[in-house]
Amino acid sequence: MTHIFLRDDKFFAFKQIASNFRDIQTLIALNQKKELAPKVGSVRLVSERLLTCANTKEDMMDITSRQMEILQAAIRVIAQQGYEKLTTKNLAKSIGISDAALYRHFSSKKELVTMILCYFEDISCSVIHRINSQNLNPLEKLSHFVMDRYKLFTRDPDLAMVMFSEELFKNDHSFEEQLLSIMHIHRNEVMGYIREGQSMGLICSELNPLHIFRMVVGSMRLLVSQWNMSKHAFDLVEEGRSLLNTIIKLIEVQK
Repeated sequence: MTHIFLRDDKFFAFKQIASNFRDIQTLIALNQKKELAPKVGSVRLVSERLLTCANTKEDMMDITSRQMEILQAAIRVIAQQGYEKLTTKNLAKSIGISDAALYRHFSSKKELVTMILCYFEDISCSVIHRINSQNLNPLEKLSHFVMDRYKLFTRDPDLAMVMFSEELFKNDHSFEEQLLSIMHIHRNEVMGYIREGQSMGLICSELNPLHIFRMVVGSMRLLVSQWNMSKHAFDLVEEGRSLLNTIIKLIEVQK
């Protein structure tokens, strides 16, 4: 999803999707008319109802290498020390730059966390695009999406800690709203796979697609949380694959 943030009358975009709006000027015009989403903290987020990530090009965020270094450092601090320890002093020290240099990239702690969530959303949208661009049946799409989550968190356990951090999201309601927007993207895509599978006779049509979604994603969240709390005591990918196979057996039409 292409995000347009409005702050001090300056726009900057993260190139994820513009399937409904090919011209950036259209987005700017809508923002000026206040036809986009309400303010989220100090920024205005493009409404999810106007943009979709189903057909996005696989473009990463328009972000510098230094900004990415700062984001990764912030993720580490939150994961290993907690949100309250994410201070300008701690963050600047961890990557060897001055406080002033840090402020040239991010004006506030809130903006930094917002960018972390955008980073996670960018990854999600790229994965969805990759899945949708392949010749896969709905069950294969569902499996690819879920297993990608497990592989992502295995590669980056600090990101898993941050995305499942209750401390982070209870500190600012706007973070909750942004995470909910990301979850809606996941829900819409996964339920699309489920409905397609039902129409093709691959998934039991008597089951409520929303309930199946909650089984799949809810169990995934529980497993990742257990993995986090156990200090990665088990193989997340293998346990995730076993859990997903069990769910597929429950929802798949037996032939």
